[in-house]
Amino acid sequence: MKEKPILFNTEMVKSIIAGNKTQTRRIAKGHFLNSEYEPTLWSYMDLKRGCSCSGGSKMIINRFCPYEIGQTLWVRETFTIQEYPSGSYSYIYKADELSGIQKTGMMLKWKSSIYMPRKAARIFLKITNIRIERIQDISEEDAKAEGTEQFKDFGEVLIDEPIIYDYRNSFIIVWDSINKKRGYRWDLNPYVWVYDFEIIKGVKE
Repeated sequence: MKEKPILFNTEMVKSIIAGNKTQTRRIAKGHFLNSEYEPTLWSYMDLKRGCSCSGGSKMIINRFCPYEIGQTLWVRETFTIQEYPSGSYSYIYKADELSGIQKTGMMLKWKSSIYMPRKAARIFLKITNIRIERIQDISEEDAKAEGTEQFKDFGEVLIDEPIIYDYRNSFIIVWDSINKKRGYRWDLNPYVWVYDFEIIKGVKE
């Protein structure tokens, strides 16, 4: 099975390194979503990639899902290249605990993750499960698996009322910050691929 790249922003990479992020949701595209039937109602069509929809029934995957269960993904992240007088070079990653300035003593010009080559990859993930669902179907447990921090809603809290800590609300904020400008805001409830993954090679916090 061929390795494929996957993009994560800096905060997501930090969360992966910390072991807090084991899930990611990506917009599901394909004309099968234009059916009058919900994907959860589709009958078994293809088990090639071993995926199931949120309702538990099997559905067609092989033409539209960009990844497969068991596939290795190498993480593209924001980076830069540090060159040395000797002609050698090294990669520096924005997600590292120490900033590039602290490491090099100079201002660095970060390169977008989209331009990161395979040889610069340091984090490799293995997909352990795939399903499709609406974004608003995300549970509190899954929102935590997305690596989001607990949302603190102090609001008009009375003295004896507990403060609300909610991973799901935090995820909504993160989702819209990334996808709203792309036309996939939370309230539109788009379909998403849900990928569970584990680190098979990476860096320790």
